[in-house]
Amino acid sequence: MTLNRIRIPGTDETIAIEQKGLPVNQEALLLLDYLNRLSQSGFSQAADLGCGSGLMTLALCKMFDEIHVTALEIQEQLYQVAANNIELNNLSPQVTLLHGDLRDKQFRPEDNSCDLVVSNPPFRKNMTGRVSPDKLLRSANHELNGTLEDFIRVGSIALQHKGVLGLTMIPERLSELLTLMSKYHVEAYALK
Repeated sequence: MTLNRIRIPGTDETIAIEQKGLPVNQEALLLLDYLNRLSQSGFSQAADLGCGSGLMTLALCKMFDEIHVTALEIQEQLYQVAANNIELNNLSPQVTLLHGDLRDKQFRPEDNSCDLVVSNPPFRKNMTGRVSPDKLLRSANHELNGTLEDFIRVGSIALQHKGVLGLTMIPERLSELLTLMSKYHVEAYALK
């Protein structure tokens, strides 16, 4: 097993993480840096939709001592990697890890239960742009297991009133992102 130590933006904390072929996404690190600046908010219940190897889940647990994160991953291989990473960092008490499809109600957080929902959803519509021959990367980068609308819809359902939805997305889809946020009554407060 090859482990990387990743420094959590804006903190002195690091996490050990096995990535299993997925590179550390710079957009996820930017989102974590932004969330760290919101740390006064004292988040207590969070969801990480499409948690991948668990990078954002682990970072949230280190950034916010009292937080509990419900992390959801559909891909079996990444679910196992996330489970190992959670255990490796001794964060099991703070995390409920679910293996399933966010579009299926049984695999997502309860309605209005989270003050923070994060996601680094696939950037590309199904089979557009450069398509990786690797199934794991293809699924992480393309909407094979859920669309941008699915992630925003489920995030908005899980959020409490005045909760924070933190997403990463490529600039080419900004218009679509804002339209979907409006559709699901989520206001944009910061764009980076």
